[in-house]
Amino acid sequence: MTIQSFIIRKAANLRYWFKKRQYDAKVAKHNVRMELYRVVQLELKKFVNWSYSKANKETRREIDTMYRPEGDFTTIRWLGAPPEWMNDIHARTRQVPNGGSGCTIKDA
Repeated sequence: MTIQSFIIRKAANLRYWFKKRQYDAKVAKHNVRMELYRVVQLELKKFVNWSYSKANKETRREIDTMYRPEGDFTTIRWLGAPPEWMNDIHARTRQVPNGGSGCTIKDA
């Protein structure tokens, strides 16, 4: 394990800890504490993403095997807005409540 992958892994685990504390503070309605945890975990996220982008292939492979053990590297990303066919995909498949004839929202 390289030193860089060790640091990235520890920072990612620390971010998870802060994210969990943020949720606990939200449940307990401690707004100041929630905001503090939010800022810290977002900065850790920026650091982890930045350091992963600067890592070499060996380090990236180590981190990928730690956090993606199944080898699932599928990520859907779009530059800008999603394509046109995604705009109203849920409305095309969902039934209208009390629709009667079984028509979809697009048909109604």
